[in-house]
Amino acid sequence: MSYRKPAPKYQAVLKTPDGKILERGYVSIFPETQSIDFKGEFVPLFNMGDQVSITQIQDEVEVIRYIGEVYLSSQRMLRLVHVTEEILPGAHSAFLYRADLFGRLTAIVNEPEKKFHLFAKKATPHSTEFPVHLHAISLKGVKFTCEHKLASGQQLCLNVDEPALKDILLSVAQVIDLGQEKRGYKCEIKKIDDASLSNLDRYITYLSAQPSSTPDD
Repeated sequence: MSYRKPAPKYQAVLKTPDGKILERGYVSIFPETQSIDFKGEFVPLFNMGDQVSITQIQDEVEVIRYIGEVYLSSQRMLRLVHVTEEILPGAHSAFLYRADLFGRLTAIVNEPEKKFHLFAKKATPHSTEFPVHLHAISLKGVKFTCEHKLASGQQLCLNVDEPALKDILLSVAQVIDLGQEKRGYKCEIKKIDDASLSNLDRYITYLSAQPSSTPDD
């Protein structure tokens, strides 16, 4: 007997053809079989072969619509096959898109002062600017690596030459353990001026339109 490999779960809603929500739950995608599983507490029963629509939710935004034929139907689970997907306009703002950008961060960091004789002074916090490599970006946040140790909740100031992003205020939302000298971070955008927002929006539009474009995990 063969088993399907586990797949990540995403928040989703099951809808009628006219857009009425039938159930909220989670969807798992299986690209290798062109199928998806939807699970919820009270899933309506469907006939085999019925056309059903399921919409993936990201940060309370509808991002991908899946349409397929019912293969299995129970009170807790629905399996669709021959699935097609449609990227919705909300994906433009909700997804982090993979990127390869270099910028500069300004942050308060702790670095010990030089030793004096046999003693070392305690670490002294001070503001410093350092290079950063951005691996993913969206209208709401960024993911990057750098050589400095930052703390969850710490505020930073980001500048990028191209696209022109000036003095964007970030807050560290997640520290990513890479097991290397460089450290990874996921940050939320807390404040951005109109000019930088316009430039960022155009850049995200460009990324999302590329044939090889894929949202970052």
